[in-house]
Amino acid sequence: MKYNPLKNLELSGKKLVSFLFRILFGSRKSRSLSINSIKKILIFRLDQKIGNGLLLIPLLNAIRQTEPEIKLHLHIHYPIAELFNACIPGLVDKYWPYRQKELLKNPFAFLKWIYQLRQEKYDLVISSTNPDNFSVSQAIFGRICHPKFLVGFSSKNSSRYYDAAIFSSAEKHYAESQLDLWRYFKRALKLSWPKFEIPNKIKKQILEKIGIKNNSKPVLIWLGATGDKVLTVETILLIHDELKNNSYNSVIFAAGPEDSQILKKVPDWISQQVIIWKDSLVKTAAFFSILNLVISADTGPAHLAVAMDMPTITIFISSKMMQYGYNDGKRHFSFELKNPDQTRTFLNKSIQALQNVNG
Repeated sequence: MKYNPLKNLELSGKKLVSFLFRILFGSRKSRSLSINSIKKILIFRLDQKIGNGLLLIPLLNAIRQTEPEIKLHLHIHYPIAELFNACIPGLVDKYWPYRQKELLKNPFAFLKWIYQLRQEKYDLVISSTNPDNFSVSQAIFGRICHPKFLVGFSSKNSSRYYDAAIFSSAEKHYAESQLDLWRYFKRALKLSWPKFEIPNKIKKQILEKIGIKNNSKPVLIWLGATGDKVLTVETILLIHDELKNNSYNSVIFAAGPEDSQILKKVPDWISQQVIIWKDSLVKTAAFFSILNLVISADTGPAHLAVAMDMPTITIFISSKMMQYGYNDGKRHFSFELKNPDQTRTFLNKSIQALQNVNG
């Protein structure tokens, strides 16, 4: 086998972290926790991914529905906390908005943040990560919170850190895998999404900003995405043409401020009318609520539209459709981008199914 010094250095670093972890926290004694003993839960996710944060909604909803008396806290990227608090009232009892840059810049704020979390004396802390990607930093954070019981996904060395290392799989939908973290306590759970309640004041502001009449329901093509998830210009034009062929005469384009490079590639008639969306997730939800259909690559806005139960068509280029796609045959459709003929076929089938079901 060829010697790889960087790989060896990485492995040595992980061994050092594990060694220091055992010194700081000691060995985790075997313990159990009955659901009747759980009075307060913290769920946390220490990253800034909007889509994965939105996919926690069914887990939060399951805890709220099955054990409404439990105090449920959520530590998550601050725009998602703001969205949940404004549009899904009652989902969570207390939010701990995660502001990564501020905490990393200010050691005193970081220590105060840790102290406040420890003072909550959580019975259960759940580390929300990807089911196939163990995070040492998240596991350590969970232990620092000093709960009675710590739960996370079973992957690599996770059993050293968690009281219950839960087996799940990247071969099932991401939201389903998150539910597995609560199925440890409540086995028979079905995935469900709570209803979004968009504040009328914000909805009115968005209607006025975009200049859309209240009875007009346009189709949105969201151009933005990250990495190799970005829709090709050929695909964007194909989508637009097929929408027109299926009598969708009101079509608008939007992208985030970091997606401005896409505008250099599309025809001028598209770039001149693209809405560069800079508003909060709450206002984004208000924007989506006035639409007829959202078409997008696999990106945060697509997950938001599905969470709101807006009609969606999601096009997959590189990420796993099985893990992140939605296909209910009624309001949500996903397909993988292949050649133009196959794309056109899948797109038309999805559009026609939407028209048949939703009128």
